[in-house]
Amino acid sequence: MSYARSWAWWVGLMLVVSACSGTTAATTSSSTTVTASSSTTTTTFQLREVDATLVGDTGGGWTLFPDSGNGGYDVSLYDLTLVLSDDLVALQGVVSITAVATQDLQRFSLDARDLMVASVSVDGESVEFDTAEPELIVTLDEPLTSGDEFTVTVDYAAEPEPYRPEGVPFSMGWDVEPGRRVLVHGFPGATATFTPISESIYDPARFILRVDAPDGFTTTASGFPSDDGSFSVWDTQREVSGGTFTIARHELSEIEWNGIPIEFALT
Repeated sequence: MSYARSWAWWVGLMLVVSACSGTTAATTSSSTTVTASSSTTTTTFQLREVDATLVGDTGGGWTLFPDSGNGGYDVSLYDLTLVLSDDLVALQGVVSITAVATQDLQRFSLDARDLMVASVSVDGESVEFDTAEPELIVTLDEPLTSGDEFTVTVDYAAEPEPYRPEGVPFSMGWDVEPGRRVLVHGFPGATATFTPISESIYDPARFILRVDAPDGFTTTASGFPSDDGSFSVWDTQREVSGGTFTIARHELSEIEWNGIPIEFALT
């Protein structure tokens, strides 16, 4: 299959997804060495000790993809802003994640593959964080109580690369041709290449994607489109399991299928 036909196939798949999506016990101050669970990596890192009953799982319960998804909370919304470099290779990102604790929770994880995290806050307060690839580990000063709603905000940078899970014969995620286009496709594990996320089919959430692309480039994504003057905005308006989009020099056309508008992007 030629590159052009392959790319067009992925874009078509992305836009079908778009249509379907709604267009679509105490804490101590001592330091301890913690080893990431076998479902992630064997990387060790320094974190202060917390009660084990207040730690969310680092895994989403998938047999084939044990390091995708996390426990201890349920996400309702990812509000994501991406500002891309002129060559589309690098990005600055901010994501606000709204979730509800499903247990008493002082430490939890997010999937974050090779992201350079600058800061993490919970409900506006800076919190301790560390990484154990592919996890971003967040530790709170005071535990959340089961049922509490909270918002995690992560400020980060990245030069995303495709992700190839063990045993899978192809790569997925952030696929870039510098200066020409970005195609983000595939699941699971793909969305974590460009934003922190609890990436599990058992914890779908609404996505709001805001993209500031270089001049001349257009973003096409799953969800309902809008434009706030600075960003191309896409809102799934329903719970989905990951992000899918392209950034390229598109020519856009639209058809209607069973009353649902479907937008095609061609280069």
